[in-house]
Amino acid sequence: MRINFTLLFLALFFTVSAQDLTDSLSKYSYLIQAKKAGSQMQATGFFARYQHRLFFVTAAHCITGWDPFQFRKIDNFPDTLFIRTSNDTSRLHYLPLPVADIKRSTQPFHDYDAPDVFVVEIKNAKNYPVYSVEKYFGERVRCETAKTIWVFGYPRNAGYNDYFTDRQQPFSCTALLGEAYCFYPFRPETRRPDQLHYFTSFKDSITGPGLSGAPAYILTENKHIVFGGLYIGGGDKALRNGMVVRPEYVIDKITAEINGRTASR
Repeated sequence: MRINFTLLFLALFFTVSAQDLTDSLSKYSYLIQAKKAGSQMQATGFFARYQHRLFFVTAAHCITGWDPFQFRKIDNFPDTLFIRTSNDTSRLHYLPLPVADIKRSTQPFHDYDAPDVFVVEIKNAKNYPVYSVEKYFGERVRCETAKTIWVFGYPRNAGYNDYFTDRQQPFSCTALLGEAYCFYPFRPETRRPDQLHYFTSFKDSITGPGLSGAPAYILTENKHIVFGGLYIGGGDKALRNGMVVRPEYVIDKITAEINGRTASR
């Protein structure tokens, strides 16, 4: 039976000033690292709860070892990832996430055929007092009211050594949406509109990989904060492009995992 998230979660909308957004939202973004010698793999993810169950959500290419943009396996992808469970870096704590079985079972897919989203249930949820985003799930925001997008994550800084990378704080980027959220962009490779994503141009330069999997939030014209999807990558870095999976497809993936169904990947 399909679960209606508007019944599962109370849609709580908060009115805040722009200066408070980073403090209020960055805590929901979690750093993912490989901790494998020679690997610089880094990504972002977030948690969502249903009753007493805990789910971790990120971009599929950050957890499966499959690149849906190049349509190939990612070389030397690690068998275990580590989720840093707090931005308090005075004492580092990690949640190990084995991904070897996920890599083996993932079916090849293109980013324009299936959302680049992966959801995994975290066992023993009570052991992890993490922040989770479900309170921002609600009715789909009307496109004409979607004014600004905010994304918080961990793009890798080439100048950081392991010490600074381990203690990295979330980076924020924002953009005015304009009409970007209202229209399905045309994808030349498929010769059809892209219903899975919306695109935006950020004010701030994204300096390196690692932001993929970050939660996006939409600030409406009434200054309500609504879950805005999942950031999966940038296009031309000089143009500061951002590609975001629309929120309904992310929530569909979470719903499928809750129901025990295997979502298409």
